[in-house]
Amino acid sequence: MPSRSPQAARRRYPPPPGGATINGPLAVNDDVSITGTATAADDVIGGGKSLKGHKHGNVQAGTSQTGAPI
Repeated sequence: MPSRSPQAARRRYPPPPGGATINGPLAVNDDVSITGTATAADDVIGGGKSLKGHKHGNVQAGTSQTGAPI
């Protein structure tokens, strides 16, 4: 698992009504489905790519689209 920043490790969020809070690392060894919003205080890693820090290739000015994350 990627290490969390000290600021993210200190944040505590109360569970929503009827919910649960897990304080500590969590590993899930199967698929996960979410019907609501997933919120991360630090970053999300998918397929080895950081949501906050990934780069895109083929970036051009104007309305053109970028390439896939690299």
